[in-house]
Amino acid sequence: MNTNMKRVCACVCQEELERTRRENVKLKSDERDVITAMKRNANLASDYLDKTATHAHSSISRLLEGAESLHLVSQLLRSIHKMTDVTADI
Repeated sequence: MNTNMKRVCACVCQEELERTRRENVKLKSDERDVITAMKRNANLASDYLDKTATHAHSSISRLLEGAESLHLVSQLLRSIHKMTDVTADI
């Protein structure tokens, strides 16, 4: 291999090395962007799930309070029914 061929080969190899380095830098940058987006999406999903769980807990609490109220009304109606039975017997 003559000197000119060696220089051309070295130049081509150097250009390929630089192209590969630039591509590597771009890929690393893209990877950081993807990781940042994933973290942001995970935080948003976490916030949404936390709010949903809080809302569900609140809804369940209100439902239980409503059920307790219905139970008390049922007992009151039974008491009224028993009082009318006693009054009717008198």
